[in-house]
Amino acid sequence: MDTQKTDELINFVKCQERLLKHLLLAFTIVMMFALTGCKNYTVDKIEHTFPSLVDNPLGDSSTRVVHILLPPDYDDPDNATKRYPSVYVLHGFGASPQSIDRISKIVEGTLESWFTGWRIKDMIVVIPHAGTSLCDLRLACGSFYRNSEGTGNYKGYILDDLIDFIDSHYRTEPDRAKRGISGFSMGGYGSVMLAMESNVESNSRGLFSSVASHSGLLSLEHFLDELANPSDFTMDWVNNRVLPALTAAFSPGLDLELEYNDETGEITKNDSVWALWLENDPLTFLKGHTNGVNPFTETAVYIDCGVDDELGLKDHVEAFVQELNNLAIEHQSDIYEYDTGSEIFDEIVNGHLLIEFRIGESLKFHSKNFYAD
Repeated sequence: MDTQKTDELINFVKCQERLLKHLLLAFTIVMMFALTGCKNYTVDKIEHTFPSLVDNPLGDSSTRVVHILLPPDYDDPDNATKRYPSVYVLHGFGASPQSIDRISKIVEGTLESWFTGWRIKDMIVVIPHAGTSLCDLRLACGSFYRNSEGTGNYKGYILDDLIDFIDSHYRTEPDRAKRGISGFSMGGYGSVMLAMESNVESNSRGLFSSVASHSGLLSLEHFLDELANPSDFTMDWVNNRVLPALTAAFSPGLDLELEYNDETGEITKNDSVWALWLENDPLTFLKGHTNGVNPFTETAVYIDCGVDDELGLKDHVEAFVQELNNLAIEHQSDIYEYDTGSEIFDEIVNGHLLIEFRIGESLKFHSKNFYAD
């Protein structure tokens, strides 16, 4: 073969390679459009009156904002009878109804990204609002998802009213095997307590097959230092918001009478009131095995926290996980490092607030549990 024909053959091969690359690029773009442009979750933002919150002791409205995130094919006529697993996502302390809009957008973006990346499968995600006006007239004070004479019946709101409403108005799979609960910070506390309580209380018979907590307040004993001797960073937040909210939720009308000795570091408290607080403590509840029943029977458990959480919640997670280990309860846990180089971290005042961006980890966890078969 002469040189000219050899050169022509080489050029032809190179041309075909370039053409193939362009075709592959075009195919990739089309597939990305097909996956991300046509596979969008839709959001139903509703307001509904919930019986458990009627005649609230604070006079707060019993009509609450709820975001329901629906899978891409939910409204497809060809899938009119299809039912979906559901996950309830509980917000943290300080969330107003307007904050739920922001949280919903974060969860929606996570769902779409992780769904199109095949890391999670179809599910309905429900984000309720459970704030009170106790220390914030914007309904941004925390209820801690408790039934309390001081704030109202927020446990009943979630376990009795909300689940029934969602199951009767949306095409969920209405059984515990296909229902999960997640939460962050105060919501991490709430998700763990509600999951455990629903497993041991006879009227609930277990409502969730999976539970996840992001930086949850899981040990009141470990929170005493922060409550009795808050840092300069958290002084106003603890004294004027968190401590009053915890008191109203756990021991309405009864002061814990916390005292911190600067010289010795000793903390004193009213023991009879502290006993009421411990009735609402996740770690105490776990250790107690209420009525001899494992509070995580047939429930998958996921717990995480940032390594340098400003509220010291890493200690809560480690103590709770240690007790899970002591009881040989299967679980997943993660003490994670912050990605301080990310754009998100630069926009956040402290690492604790990054927990909202961990929701993808628990959604993936729930998805694996729902679709284990």
